[in-house]
Amino acid sequence: MALEERPRYDSSRDATLGMAREDAESCDLAKVTLETLHAAADGLDEGSLTLAKEATVMAIAGYDKEYHVAFPILISGTKKTEDEAGQAHWIAAGIEAWTTSPCGEALYGPLWTVASDGDATRRRALHRLLTSHTLDKKHALYPLLSGLRRLNLRCDSKARTLSIDYKHKFKNFASLLRLPPGLMVLGHHVHHVQLHVLLRDKLGYDTPASTRLFDNKDHQNIPNAVSLLMAVCRLADLPELLGDIGYQNTMASCFLVASSGS
Repeated sequence: MALEERPRYDSSRDATLGMAREDAESCDLAKVTLETLHAAADGLDEGSLTLAKEATVMAIAGYDKEYHVAFPILISGTKKTEDEAGQAHWIAAGIEAWTTSPCGEALYGPLWTVASDGDATRRRALHRLLTSHTLDKKHALYPLLSGLRRLNLRCDSKARTLSIDYKHKFKNFASLLRLPPGLMVLGHHVHHVQLHVLLRDKLGYDTPASTRLFDNKDHQNIPNAVSLLMAVCRLADLPELLGDIGYQNTMASCFLVASSGS
């Protein structure tokens, strides 16, 4: 969540807010005096203290048909320079707080999973925390899940798992298909020029429609990304392409990418 980059005074705690957590410990912000204010100002001038540019929000939500509103339990400023170890540290602290608090697990039940967006550093942090163990054979879920072929049974010590918002993977797959160098899938080179031709010749896309699908300037356009992946899936289903080995190899490669996101 983007922030206005400026310090703030919290009267309830008599503290200075608005600094990035990465270097906030370099200065005493927990008590506001003339000396601590001057020290914070000097730190900002020298670069040892930084204003937060975004806020990380951790929230709890229930797996329920009606009561599934997310309630924030942590809001922390960041300058977006944190590595996976730093992120894993505060995520673990949030999990531990829920586990041990009388207002957390004891009242509402245990955590099942930790979800996040597609941020690469956070994915690595969650992987570090929540794929450290294999589901115990004595766990009640093991008989239900162990027979499912290729199911990832990695979790943490309490069988909690991670979940990543898959809309971000739609964007990743679409961006790969649009890149000028193309990509290799199972030894086949997939190139956006080939896809342009196939969409025009096989599905009747005109130039404006095809150009819009392959516009890589807006990486956040999820509807456009999904439209491109669905077009590739439609191509993969065309029976007339099965007889052309060149098209067949291309579409087999593209289908592996597109179907993973659809």
